[in-house]
Amino acid sequence: MNSIMRNVLPMNQGQDRKRARRNRFLSCVAWLLIVAFSFTAFPAAALAAEPWQATHDKGIELARAGDFKQAISIFAELRSRYPNAAPVWIDSAIVLHWSGDDKGATDIYESKLRNRRDLPLYLKEAMANAYYRTGVFTEARILYKELGATGEHRFRMMEAQALIRLNDPAESESIYRGLLIEKPNNPDVYLSRGDARLVHGDYHRAIDDFLTAKALMEQNADADKIRKIDSLLAAAYIRASDSARAIVALEPYIQNGTADIVMQADYVFALRQNGSFEKAIDAARRLWPDLNKPPVYGVRVLGDSYLRSGDYSQAIQVYAIVLRRDPKDHFALLGSALAGVLTGKVADALIKYDQVIAKDPRLAELVLDDCLYFVSLGKTWSAEKVFGVITKRIPNNAAFHRQYADRLALSGLPRAAFENYQILRGMSGGGATGVAGMSRAATATGDYAQAKTLLDALDQQALRSPVVAQALREYEERQKGSWNSRTAFYSDYRNKADFSMVNSFEANLGGNISLLGQTTRLSLRNTETNETADYWSYGPGIRIRGLKYDFKAWSNYSNMANMDGNQFSLALYPNDKSTVGFFSTMAPIETAEAMNQRIMARTYGGSYSWQKFASPAPGGTQLRVKDYYTVGYSESSVTDGNKSYNISANWDRLIRDDRLKRLTWSTYLSRQSFAFESPNYYSPGLRHTIGTGLTDRTYVKRGYWEWKVFLEYGGAQPYSWDFSPYARLEYGHFFTSLFFAVAGCEYGFSTKNERGNPSIGFGRFQCDLNINLLW
Repeated sequence: MNSIMRNVLPMNQGQDRKRARRNRFLSCVAWLLIVAFSFTAFPAAALAAEPWQATHDKGIELARAGDFKQAISIFAELRSRYPNAAPVWIDSAIVLHWSGDDKGATDIYESKLRNRRDLPLYLKEAMANAYYRTGVFTEARILYKELGATGEHRFRMMEAQALIRLNDPAESESIYRGLLIEKPNNPDVYLSRGDARLVHGDYHRAIDDFLTAKALMEQNADADKIRKIDSLLAAAYIRASDSARAIVALEPYIQNGTADIVMQADYVFALRQNGSFEKAIDAARRLWPDLNKPPVYGVRVLGDSYLRSGDYSQAIQVYAIVLRRDPKDHFALLGSALAGVLTGKVADALIKYDQVIAKDPRLAELVLDDCLYFVSLGKTWSAEKVFGVITKRIPNNAAFHRQYADRLALSGLPRAAFENYQILRGMSGGGATGVAGMSRAATATGDYAQAKTLLDALDQQALRSPVVAQALREYEERQKGSWNSRTAFYSDYRNKADFSMVNSFEANLGGNISLLGQTTRLSLRNTETNETADYWSYGPGIRIRGLKYDFKAWSNYSNMANMDGNQFSLALYPNDKSTVGFFSTMAPIETAEAMNQRIMARTYGGSYSWQKFASPAPGGTQLRVKDYYTVGYSESSVTDGNKSYNISANWDRLIRDDRLKRLTWSTYLSRQSFAFESPNYYSPGLRHTIGTGLTDRTYVKRGYWEWKVFLEYGGAQPYSWDFSPYARLEYGHFFTSLFFAVAGCEYGFSTKNERGNPSIGFGRFQCDLNINLLW
């Protein structure tokens, strides 16, 4: 055994010596290779310090200290003095990349370094990041792929990110699947894939990835990475329109003050998206005392919140800050223009809208959205001006004209809609739609002849279009006639006690012409003298309607000799907002005394009415009339030689109008004068009247209740002013949509000063019943 051991030990020692000699040899070879590589790849490292070395090192030191301006200047000088020194070019690109001048860095890389085979990995990584940051994703992807061959996952993840931005989600997903096969529980992969999916617009799967990454991160309690995930998670929630969850994700960081500036901006964005405009404003003002520091989009969201909350002036100021920081922010310019229109600064807003479209014609659709919004607010003049800006820049867009005309029609503005459909008819692809729209607008205004002519001109293919079918249906369902019966009893302190019944009907004869008819029954009595008069009349008439006019004429034949009369009226509609009216009547004066003495009056005059619109009632599309103004003038020549002149004005203001109630405030005034005071009818030398009151209509099932309370003051020379308040209550019931009745009573008081009695007492009383039938 010992002899064996003696023989083995020397053998082992020999093997050790051989192994030691072999190792020394390999070590020498390795050192020689390293030295040789150093001399070929980086000659400056193998030689004595190059003449540029000290300056180069100083430039690097300055760059690391953040003094990029001086560092860049140093490397620019080194490049001019030592154009063949590769390290100078390499570190020039690195310093430019550090300074944020990625374009300058990649320019050096492309002109001097790209084709070299001895480039260090750190330069390739820096250039890949520079290309990525400048949006040159093809070049970035090439470098990341080359770097990924080293086996580092972060480069493969960046390659996948670049592929997403190159719109190659399939290849990107393939890389992520491979990474997760290698490391199934790597939170960084889930985080990167979630970010890529977020960029690609796959928000819900991005949220799933972020939640998975967060769950894996929480096991290691990496607070910084968890905050980053929550930031991205909130961004994904916002883009998925789940602002409530975005707020929940960001709230803890906002409360404890650890939210970075981007998280703060997203928090304000989420509050605005959630409709919490006041909270968004409060949060932004609390977080950002200086609006020049937060991200531009966050400041813009603050402006949007002011806009939505109705503080238009503040919105304009905030948008001005945004535009000063980023003049190319089209959305801030749009918001500022919208706020400008809403504050009455239309001229300035039109300039901004024009600038938006000039810079990017695709944004004309957003300008059109604002235009349609103005229509829905009743700002039709502003809408028309904004649409003019659009059509000036984009004159032949049939889709724009159709949307604008459709909104006008839905809003109850048929004449304006007709004009825009007429333009649409002449455009390529807009013929049938334009004709159908014109027909619908003509039907709505009673211009049935034009509506039918337009539809008759369409060919069989156009008649199969849904929009044409709708126009045909509306034409076929047009109103063809009506009947109205009004019965009333009236009495007042002037001893009048009158009963009246008036029946009228209208029947369309075809096209724009309708037949009119009316019968009138009057029973008049003076309760003081007990004088009475019974009057009845009948008369045929004609009505001719068009898109912009409405003419009526009829005769009245009476049971009393020399008491036949006639009536004429003409209404002109320059647009949907105003009406010019003219009328002339020859009719008896309705008192018993005047009737018995066959006294009649020829009255003629005119009026002008215009209205301001408000947004539709909740759930509706048609604009409501917010303000209705009327001024009128008339003259009367009485057969007894008297003359009368009357000037009047009226203003109705809509206070509330919804499914439950309609509340209106009215004010009126008039000035009437007569040549002399007649004992047969009320004819003061001069009378002024002013009144104001409320009308409240409450809707109930299949009808409504309405009450009115008015206060009226009047003064008739030579008497002092009198006070005549009155109230009215009425009920309307709809048996069907075409058959309804209204019954009402009113009672008024008067101080009766014209009778020399200043005490207030009975003024007037009236009961009436109206029955209406349509077909």
